[in-house]
Amino acid sequence: MRSHAERGNDNKIDLKANSRYVIERALETGGFEEILWIQKVYPANLIMETCETSRKVSQKSKNFWRVWFDEGAH
Repeated sequence: MRSHAERGNDNKIDLKANSRYVIERALETGGFEEILWIQKVYPANLIMETCETSRKVSQKSKNFWRVWFDEGAH
């Protein structure tokens, strides 16, 4: 993801209406700061639902986020 200064008009995005896009982009290309931010903005179940159903999030990323969010842990 681009730094805040490089985003330009991206800061005008509707976070609710574009939640899928924002989450997909953060999961696939975001750094640690972006991941912490989406966890503050969106519930974990929405993040994981988006991760699991997205065609834009690679299988490698999906596997990582399953571990990160401890999916399937008993």
